[in-house]
Parts: sequence; structure tokens; C-alpha cells
Amino acid sequence: MRLVFTHADEATFAVYRKGFVERTVDFARRTGRDLTPAALRVVLDYKYGEPDAGGDGLLARWHTWDIAALFMDWVWRRGGTAPPTAEEVGTAIRVWWSMLAEQGWLDPRCSHVDDLRTAVDAFAVSCRAAFGQPVLFAGPGRNGYRKRAARLPTAAKLAEAIRAVPAFRRDEDGDGARPARDRAFEASPWVPRAAMQLWREFYEAISEDLPERLYLADQETFEKEYGVPPDAFVEGVLSVLFSERRPVAIPFIARSLLRADEQADEPDERWDDTSDESAARLMAIHVVLDDLERLGAIARSEPEPGGCPEAGVVFGLTSVGEWAAYERLTAAGQPLRTFNALMAEEAEVLVERAAGGAPGTAADLDAWIAARGTKRAMRDLVDVARRTDDCLHRALVGSVTTRHPHAAAAAYERLTDDPDFGPQARMWLHDRGLGTTTALRPGDRAWVTVDQIAEMIRLHLMTDDRARAVSAPRSVDGVSFFDVMSAIDHPQAGSVLHWFELNHPDRAARLHARDALGRLSPQRHGQAAPRSGDGSPAERLDSSGRRDGVIVPRVRG
Repeated sequence: MRLVFTHADEATFAVYRKGFVERTVDFARRTGRDLTPAALRVVLDYKYGEPDAGGDGLLARWHTWDIAALFMDWVWRRGGTAPPTAEEVGTAIRVWWSMLAEQGWLDPRCSHVDDLRTAVDAFAVSCRAAFGQPVLFAGPGRNGYRKRAARLPTAAKLAEAIRAVPAFRRDEDGDGARPARDRAFEASPWVPRAAMQLWREFYEAISEDLPERLYLADQETFEKEYGVPPDAFVEGVLSVLFSERRPVAIPFIARSLLRADEQADEPDERWDDTSDESAARLMAIHVVLDDLERLGAIARSEPEPGGCPEAGVVFGLTSVGEWAAYERLTAAGQPLRTFNALMAEEAEVLVERAAGGAPGTAADLDAWIAARGTKRAMRDLVDVARRTDDCLHRALVGSVTTRHPHAAAAAYERLTDDPDFGPQARMWLHDRGLGTTTALRPGDRAWVTVDQIAEMIRLHLMTDDRARAVSAPRSVDGVSFFDVMSAIDHPQAGSVLHWFELNHPDRAARLHARDALGRLSPQRHGQAAPRSGDGSPAERLDSSGRRDGVIVPRVRG
């Protein structure tokens, strides 16, 4: 039974959700429980739903923050005009867990079941009105899966790394951090727990001493000057370094901290390297970086060739800094994952991370393939491409499997007759000279071409010249590719045609796209043909409120 869905799988999820509800209703009936199907649908929709509200697509994995987001926000916003009661939602989620546990499907990475039940009981009693606090209670969602996975050293290796940092050297004439000269240093015997505790004390001293280092009276004066307490400022610097896999320059850190300031409406426009405010912020960052470097948390290096010209020197986390950032950010409530946990994830999670384009996610996917084993990983990735409705996911899988053609060939061969994925499988094998037993069929190349066009639109690569090339009549038979799109069975043909209807530079081509869209069969694609202004993908607002004309997965609401 499939229990993982990417954010592009709405049509697929709708089919599975119906089966989940029927199966769970039967389970409730067998076990004598009073289940409200509408409440269960709300529960399942939450797990699939909006990334910022907690939806991660992992229907069998639940954490306590999921319970908070479900009760405090999701039910009241997405439950309709008459949302199910808190008691009905509580019963639905308990029955769902019980059914998963009976089938052996409950994800072992869930919070402890006792903690989950305690959270459900607490919220089911108190949440009888719409509190509506998504900012406070939203879970990590899919966006959380795009965050950096911390590569944590073992306790022994961490202790040895701490022992070697400048601040821990016994030479009082060295350049160790100021706290090292002010505090008694005794760490004998040198054990991992003692090393970590001593490092924490030195780290806390950075924020304690920061106002004095900047010639400010006290911590309150620092907060008035910089908008946050010293400890939050230090953790902000550490957080920026953790978020970026590549080493970054001080100006980048300064802009990132300013961007995180909720009072800055247009942070990039407010930044001015020559202003007194910016100079003071840069000085504070310099001081923090110096202390973090003496504590071995960061290392400076020269920028990569072709990098930002303003960089000068760039800073990146060491293994000690990786551990410190993970510890500090998780203590602050950020649900981060370790690299080992990422390696145990399902293929959908790795594909969605890599498709998001964040730095380092492609390397993570390569490491996941090595950890999973190439043959098994190729099969899992191809299955993601078969299930997803997202052209970026398909393109990513196609690119990754091309790097392992012989291992991936078997995964594609078994799907050449698949009614939905067959064109992709046959074209992949044909283009790599591996389709010895399967010939291309009419429409295969056109299907893949539509997918490539959808990908170009999604990535903002569809220029006016490329749009004219797509709409130009083909030299052989004079048929426009718009007409081809209206005749083939591609799930995004309607969205692509609608984008051209709105955005093609030539009026005649826009009308042609509209005509082709009118000939598209809604029944064949399982969706209504999109029209301007109806909330279709090309028309919908993105998260910034800007009309971007990008094809995105259809989302409820």
C-alpha cells in the first residue's frame, strides 16, 4: 500500500484517499469504533496538504507538532463550513494509527505513541474553537524536507575535534578566544561529555561578552541597537551558515539576518554597505565569526572560482559547527533531520528535495543512491517518476537514471507497457540505445516533448523565441504542436496550452492555443480544461502573491 505522496500527486492521492477511508471505516466497524469519514478525510488531507501547514505527504508518519497544526489550524481553515468536531478528529486520527499499526504500516520514525495520544487528548479537549495560529503551530511540511540534513560526528570524533580548536589550547600566549583566558580550564580525563559541556560554556560566553566587545553598555543596549538579544544574534549567524551548504561571505550573512527581521518590509532595499547601521552590523558579525572560528565551529577559505565578487573570504561550518548548529536549532524548535535519517528516507523525499534545487540536495541524492544500492535505488526512483504528476520530478529522475543506465534499464523495461508511464520508459530506453526489445510507438516522442515544454515553463526558461518555435507549424505536415498537444494523453497538456493562451507573444498563437485547449478532452485527463481566471495552475498566485505564469501542482483552496 502506498503511503507517501509528493505535492504533485493530487489526482493520485484522491484515488488512494478513497481507498484509505473505506479500509479504515471497515477497520473501525470491526473494532467497534465510531468513526466519522469526513473527519478522517480532513486528517488525511492535512498530511497531504499545504507544506507550510505541516503537509509532508507521509501519511504514516506523525509527530506531536502535526497534532498541534492539525487541531489549531488545519481543521478550522480546511474543514469546510461545518468542520468536524475536535472529538471526531481525535477519534479519526486514533483509528487511523490503529489501522496502520495492525497492518504494520505505521512509520517507526513517528513520535512515541504515548506522546501522540497525550497530544491528541490535550488538543481534543481544548480546541473547540478556531484558534487559527498557523505561524505558531505549523509543522515542517515539505519545506522542512528541503532543509540541510546535519552530518553529525560521533561523540568520540567530536571530542577530539573540540580538543584541537584554538580556544582549548593550553598555551595562554596563543590566540585563543577571550573566554578561554577568563575561565579555568580543566578537562582531565578528556571525555566526550566533558568536552561538549565545556564547549557549550565557551559558546554561551560569546553572547555574554558580545555587548562589551562592541563597546555597548549591556545586553539591553545591544537589543535596542540590533533588534534582537545577543544570543539570538549569535544563533542567527550560526543558522545562516547551517542553511547554506557552501561557504558564504560576510555581506551574505548580513543580508540574510536582515531578511529574517520581521520589521524589514524590503530588506534588500534597506541594505546599504556605506550606512552606519550596516557598518555596525558587519562589525558585530565579524566579532561573532572570530569567536566561532576560535571555537572551531567555522573555517574561513577563499571563494570558489566564479563565485560572488564581493566575497573576499568565505566561511563554512566545520564538524564541530555542524553539531553546534544542529543542537542549537533543534533546541529552538526547528525539526531538522540528521544525514543518517535522510539516508533512510523514501525515494519521494529525496526527489522532492533535489527538485527544489537547494544547494547540496543533488549530492544528498547521490549519497542516498550509494547507501540504498544502485539497482534498488534506480527501481525506487523510476517508480517515483511513474507515480508523480510533476514534470520536474520526472526530469530529475530521467537525469539521475541516465548516470546509471545499465542499472536503470531493467527498471524502465518492466514499465514499457504501462498505460501511463510507457511513453517515458520507451523513450528513455530508445534515447540511450537500450531499447532492444521495445520499439517506439506513435505519440511517444510527442508525449516526452510536452513534458520538456512543461519543465521549461516551470523553470522560467520559455522565452518568446522558444514559444514561437513551439507554436510554429511543423515542416513535414504543417501541423502545429498545439494541435499535437490537444490529441495526446499527457496530464499537463491542458496547463501547457493554457500558459501559451495567456503568455505567447503573438496574438494569433494565443488564439490557436485556446482553440487547441477547447479540443482537449477533460474526461481523458481527469480534470476540467483550465480557463483564464478559474484558479488554474498558470493563473494561480504563488507564495509571494505574484502572478508568475508557472505550471505548478494543483492545490486545494
